[in-house]
Amino acid sequence: MYSEKLNKSNRRFLAFLCSRKVYTMKILLFVKCFLLLWCLHLVDAGRDIPMTKCCQDGTVFLQAFDSCRNGSEQSVSWSPAVYSESSILIADIAEDDFKITTQMKGCSDGQIAVSTTKFKFLVDGSLRLDEGGRTFQVGQFCLNQVFGSEGIVARFCDPDPCIEADTRSAGCIRKCCPIGMDINPPTFLCQPSSSPSFDVQFRNELGEPVDRNLSSYVVRGGVIPKCIDDSIMPLGEAHNETFYVLPNAQIFIPGYSKKDQMTSDYCIDSTDEGDGVSFIVLYLNVNGKITIL
Repeated sequence: MYSEKLNKSNRRFLAFLCSRKVYTMKILLFVKCFLLLWCLHLVDAGRDIPMTKCCQDGTVFLQAFDSCRNGSEQSVSWSPAVYSESSILIADIAEDDFKITTQMKGCSDGQIAVSTTKFKFLVDGSLRLDEGGRTFQVGQFCLNQVFGSEGIVARFCDPDPCIEADTRSAGCIRKCCPIGMDINPPTFLCQPSSSPSFDVQFRNELGEPVDRNLSSYVVRGGVIPKCIDDSIMPLGEAHNETFYVLPNAQIFIPGYSKKDQMTSDYCIDSTDEGDGVSFIVLYLNVNGKITIL
């Protein structure tokens, strides 16, 4: 009799435990579903990635001239690769995940516009440079497709290295295209360089070679002189004039009048025209127009 009562009590206790277990499992399942939905909400909300384009739709970016031009002849539907904070590529980013604005800010006095392809665009909308790891926040840079290329560049403002170099008399060579690129004469656009390095031959005003090493100078890449009327590229006729790069990092044009012979308003770059690497200079003449040398 006692044993029978005990068995009934055990069965009731087991039934109680089972009911409690089922109830607990239901609660846990509900909590898991709630957490999953919340995480999905956070992921979806986090995909509203802020991105500022440099140029309006239908236009593309010219690196050396720091300006936009019609790009109807190439695809203008593009989006950058997106990385996590730990630099892991996020594969499932769609075009509608971006919150896009368009603005290319002018640089302040003492600054120049710099553009580079060596960067990572992060999921929070910030930018991290591959070299040095510098970070730019939203509004401090813009992204754009480059004219004549499917590549994407980041454009931002940086202190002009030539100002400091000129101040301490170190000398600053003004290179037209970014480092690693040279100029294409028919279009005057920058292209990947076919030569491994950039170098110049220094001479005095008589054209005699001067023993100077470019490594002792600052080389500022990717800036073409701005015209007075802020036109994109009002190139003058090619004069085929002789020019020299002086040890003070200015160019000297012996065929010009004395007051116009020497200037820092120039850029120089290598160009591969099929018959070897030569050099071309774009400089700002007295009328505020860019002339080709």
